[in-house]
Amino acid sequence: MDRDHSRIFNVHAWSEHKAVKELVAKIFASLSMDEQEKLLSKSNNKGKSDPLKQLRTVMADLYVGWKTDPTLCTAVSHNNNDYKPNSRYNALHIPKRITEIFDILYGNTYLDRIKGAYNHENPALSRRTRYRPAALLQSLFERIGIETYEINLHQNQECIILRDKGPDALRATDLEYEDTNLTCSMRSEVQAYNNLMNEHYVDVATLQEPFIVREVIPKRGKSYTTQHPVDQNHKFTRRIFSRNSWELNGRWNGGFWQNLPKYMRRDILIDGEPTDEIDYSGLHPSLLALKQGYRLSGDPYDLGKHVCPRIPLQDQRKVVKQLVLIGINAKNRNAAFRAFQSDNKGYKKADLEQVLDAFVDKHPYLADSICADQGIKLMNVDSKLTTHIINQFVALGKPILPIHDSYIVKTEDRQLLRSAMSKACVDVVGTDIEAEARSDQDVQFLTYATTWRSRDKDFYIDAVMQMQLPLEVEGYRTRYEDWKKRTM
Repeated sequence: MDRDHSRIFNVHAWSEHKAVKELVAKIFASLSMDEQEKLLSKSNNKGKSDPLKQLRTVMADLYVGWKTDPTLCTAVSHNNNDYKPNSRYNALHIPKRITEIFDILYGNTYLDRIKGAYNHENPALSRRTRYRPAALLQSLFERIGIETYEINLHQNQECIILRDKGPDALRATDLEYEDTNLTCSMRSEVQAYNNLMNEHYVDVATLQEPFIVREVIPKRGKSYTTQHPVDQNHKFTRRIFSRNSWELNGRWNGGFWQNLPKYMRRDILIDGEPTDEIDYSGLHPSLLALKQGYRLSGDPYDLGKHVCPRIPLQDQRKVVKQLVLIGINAKNRNAAFRAFQSDNKGYKKADLEQVLDAFVDKHPYLADSICADQGIKLMNVDSKLTTHIINQFVALGKPILPIHDSYIVKTEDRQLLRSAMSKACVDVVGTDIEAEARSDQDVQFLTYATTWRSRDKDFYIDAVMQMQLPLEVEGYRTRYEDWKKRTM
């Protein structure tokens, strides 16, 4: 077992499939009378939910993990604070006895296990206990014969999340809250979107297997790889608000397409049809400029001159854009420079300061907005734009994939998307903001490459190939055809 090759246990996994119910009954019957009594006991604040239903959640989630990759481990917290039966974030009322179910399954050779450990000196290095289906359980799973999208991984899952992070906390925690007209309205909007997307097939045509592998480089410890599923169970979307405020953040998060590298997003097909992506041009700088009574025009990141000799001119715009976007989210300049340097090795603070000064000289009305913790507020504005756009598409029954300030739709719907984006801007911020389509960028790139065709034929051919429809691999076609057979 590879401890780092794992995913977190999902307390919202559920199945009404007959084969899963029969599996749960068989496993429970195989336990000793003492083990059954231990799970059925109501003592020690173990919760009121049915242990057989809890076992069904465990089996449903383990089956999805095994079906995705038989070597994949499931990380299970043994911290009682992670299981609050009455929490809105625990809709199936999973109590702390769930950890006993895992341990009993391990004791009966249904699971393999690597015990977790708490690091008192550095809690960030603590590790949860890992479990993985052993040969006995795998043999039972092989008889079920259902696909992962037939398991509901989001049964009654809350889609409006309120979070906060204490000054000494390692990460933000989900907060309980009382429902209001606002939260109920937002929840209805997100649920309507999720219900719509359940009816549409979204996949990457060039992926033979339904996942991507990405490297994680922690601040401490060795790097490791993680798998990000690309399947119909990972379209569930929710809105997440920050700092215990409904006016901060609120972005739509969760769809697997948000984990894809940008170059791979062009290979997304919806219902087997090609797609296009349109994004707002310089949205956050534009919003900040509008707040000051100015309107950005042209390329806001083009400084019009070479600023720093140690930063090549061909890299300057990329550096400016990334530094400005980081600066909008940073609380001060030093924090912005450190964040930039952590992602881009070899850049000196003095050079970055020179570039940022040049940007502010070009846009002096943005001087007080850069490195002033504005990002979290702007995210709330772009989340309202996204909500407005999504509501228009849901009303028409048309699929759409949000990626914060850009959106992917079927190619046939790109003019509809342009119109929806313009209407959202006018209604939310009072004026339209320029948007640019990926297809338009491709045409511009091809035009540029054509001028160099005689000197660099390979460059021209690459530009032409970039505009071709994605090559559908066999794995994609098999997944899509199977989904159509089972759902239509």
